[in-house]
Amino acid sequence: MPTFNATVTRVIDGDSIHIKSNSVPIKRIRLFGIDAPEILQYDGPAAGRYLAARIGGESVSIKVLHHDQYKRYVAMVYDQQGRCLNEDMVRLGLVWVYRKYNPNAQWID
Repeated sequence: MPTFNATVTRVIDGDSIHIKSNSVPIKRIRLFGIDAPEILQYDGPAAGRYLAARIGGESVSIKVLHHDQYKRYVAMVYDQQGRCLNEDMVRLGLVWVYRKYNPNAQWID
């Protein structure tokens, strides 16, 4: 699957963003392996606020792993310094590891 650079045009919530790139049209990206609390759940907006502050309007690197049933790219997302946002969100306790799709023991620990 492709890896490409893009600009984050919108943070939808703590596990989904919109991007635009020269190589792909505006596309919704689902961050692989994580699940953010919904808006009405305890501290639900925190993950989205963090993601917006960290990469909103910024260039990112997208490593597509697959497409989901909604035709979204499911991907690892890296900031300009090469840090993996998916992993950082777990490490900071802002999201849960989506165990159904990501059995990575390091993330679960």
